[in-house]
Amino acid sequence: MKKKLPLRQRQWYKLDNAAKAFPGQNSSTWSNVFRLSATLTEKVDPVLLQRALERVMPRFPCFDVRIRAGLFWHYLEKNPNGAPPVMPDIANPCLRVKFKENKGYLFKVYYYENRISVDFYHVITDGYGGSRFFMTLIAEYLRQTGKSIPSGESVFDLNEKPHPGESEDAYLKYAHSKAKGQRIFKNAYQYRGRRLPKHCYCVTTGYMPVDAIKEKAHELGVTVTEYIAAVLVWVMYNMQKQEGRRRQKPVGVQIPVNVRNFCPSETLRNFMLCYSFQIDPDMGEYTFPEIAKQLSLYLRYINNEKELQAMMNGNAGIESADACCALVHQGFCNKNGLCFRRRKVNKRPYFKCGHNKNPQGNGAVC
Repeated sequence: MKKKLPLRQRQWYKLDNAAKAFPGQNSSTWSNVFRLSATLTEKVDPVLLQRALERVMPRFPCFDVRIRAGLFWHYLEKNPNGAPPVMPDIANPCLRVKFKENKGYLFKVYYYENRISVDFYHVITDGYGGSRFFMTLIAEYLRQTGKSIPSGESVFDLNEKPHPGESEDAYLKYAHSKAKGQRIFKNAYQYRGRRLPKHCYCVTTGYMPVDAIKEKAHELGVTVTEYIAAVLVWVMYNMQKQEGRRRQKPVGVQIPVNVRNFCPSETLRNFMLCYSFQIDPDMGEYTFPEIAKQLSLYLRYINNEKELQAMMNGNAGIESADACCALVHQGFCNKNGLCFRRRKVNKRPYFKCGHNKNPQGNGAVC
């Protein structure tokens, strides 16, 4: 039986500017879910993990929500059903969110042997907000096992009241530029392969020494993020050449940026934007050092507060469109290129991207 709070006790949030597109994209082939995992040194006790989750929930009110459908937009409402249950892990992570399952919550907590994982629906948070929730949950679980874990930095103090700024829509707060970001990109190359059945997810995990990557990046005068993003572009560029297409399409990569680094905000909701970089094979042959240098110069040119505010202003303009345009926007499929994400999480860190309809692949580096 569905629980309803009295009208006066109902706390609700508008979806932030980035989240508005996700409910319309929620399907068996496009989940917009990402996962954070940590591998501990001891086997996980699900009873203690459930207790830790119940302790953590009041500190994160913007996670203690369920999604509801309004006349034109979805919105978030405080969930009256108590903390969601922790569950044994599943073989196919980052599944689409079904709004009536899991007590209506938009994240799921899993355990497997000595690993704890949380799947987050992108409507409620981004990698930064998810990592704060996740690290606080891990810390509280370790406290429940008898270990002494101090609060601070990524681990929130559970005895502290939630800050109002943690639930703000930072996009609207900082989108005050008169300019609008330019978004003129050609449709990028999408590699083709055997399509997996619905709800299936192929994960390839590799490990490499960080010092070796840094050395290679420094040889080219680029950062580690720029180097790995250039590797992705280089791989896709050569895959397209091997296909022998008569007409080569641009090859692109999307690199998320944490806007909090430029606009001071405590928000735990979405506050990120993506830079899109492309090379056009019609301009001639590319070498890997050339791609790395071009990508590095592009990021250093565009990675500043003014460009980000212009991008936010362009996104915020969507909200002023009429309802018909808004609904069309919800179902729009971005075809500008691969999505590259880089995050730091916990002891044995693990960040996993969810199913995307187009493009077919995602990458993560921790």
